[in-house]
Amino acid sequence: MEPVTLTPDTIQQLKKVLLQGFEEAGLVLLPRDAAKFSLKYYETRNKLLQQEWVTAHKAAKYALVPTIKSVDTYKNYIKNGKISSNDQYQDDKGTYYVSTRAIKRLTDES
Repeated sequence: MEPVTLTPDTIQQLKKVLLQGFEEAGLVLLPRDAAKFSLKYYETRNKLLQQEWVTAHKAAKYALVPTIKSVDTYKNYIKNGKISSNDQYQDDKGTYYVSTRAIKRLTDES
């Protein structure tokens, strides 16, 4: 079988059709390293959600509640009662932990 040579016009049309198909399907093209990083991020995020307790730092870092971006917001939610005393605790080092039950509830509310 001989190799097929495409004209520059054909190549441009093919690119256009492929990119339009990706866009219509809601897909994006990423560099391999960015795709690997994203995949690792979401794998870690899913593992955290399977645990019973997560530190407020990791909950903020991995955006377990999409509307909460910082540890301070978690602390404020604890102080104002949005996260109940049953759904949080602070260890001897001062690290705040939040139950994934509360995280899932807050995600549903947002």
